[in-house]
Amino acid sequence: MNWSPILPQAYRWPVKAAGSNAPSANSLSFKRGGYLHPVLTPSGKLITDDYPPNHLHHHGIWFPWTKTEFEGRQPDFWNMGEGKGTVEFVALHLTWNGPVHGGFQTRHRFVDLTAPEPRVALNETWQVTLYNVGRGAARYWMFDLVSTQECATASPLILPKYYYGGLGVRGNWAWNG
Repeated sequence: MNWSPILPQAYRWPVKAAGSNAPSANSLSFKRGGYLHPVLTPSGKLITDDYPPNHLHHHGIWFPWTKTEFEGRQPDFWNMGEGKGTVEFVALHLTWNGPVHGGFQTRHRFVDLTAPEPRVALNETWQVTLYNVGRGAARYWMFDLVSTQECATASPLILPKYYYGGLGVRGNWAWNG
């Protein structure tokens, strides 16, 4: 199986996740790592958005925590523009391809910006596996995303009950009607 059409696209995800595509007119506080965009349907329609004008802090498929407690502070890893927290791309650890699937593994860190000095609260590892599905003209790719999050210190990152946070999917701008 020739993975060259999909894997270069997949490898762009972590680069974009590093914040290199953040609109230059925006504050650096909106830069965010650890998200997937663009995501397309099998027919090629875009289903995710990135930096939508009404929610600059929304990014494709992501794992933001909104209401948190860490060492007596309240970092916010969802509302990036408030400057209370950020998620940084750390590394592309592993890539693979083969006749059935290919993929990559990345690391990210959730950084508390409310501390006197930025402090890593949570480490995250993603494993993204891409599968070549279908045949001929009906060929498409689908993916599995596994996110593993672990506290970065002996201090817990507490996630109080809140009405949003965790897995987020920012839909295509055209869906706004």
